[in-house]
Amino acid sequence: MAANRFATLDGSTVAVELIHDGQRKLLCGVAAYCKDPLLGRILKVNVQEEWGDFDFVIRENEWDGDITLGTLSGCDYQICISTNCVCAR
Repeated sequence: MAANRFATLDGSTVAVELIHDGQRKLLCGVAAYCKDPLLGRILKVNVQEEWGDFDFVIRENEWDGDITLGTLSGCDYQICISTNCVCAR
């Protein structure tokens, strides 16, 4: 994966599409690209839901999925993550 692949998403709205057991959940938020001393380069998507706010964190050097335009989600970009991949790590 190209270095700084997440850098272009900094400050953009990003939809994180989670797929678990064939069901989809879309979480939308504002992305911040930064370097964490323990995790390395990360993309933090700050999600604000009525049940609570949280940061969805993706490590740049561990993630190899696709980044697409978020036309269907209403965001600038969209990232799809299968929970099978998340749980396997």
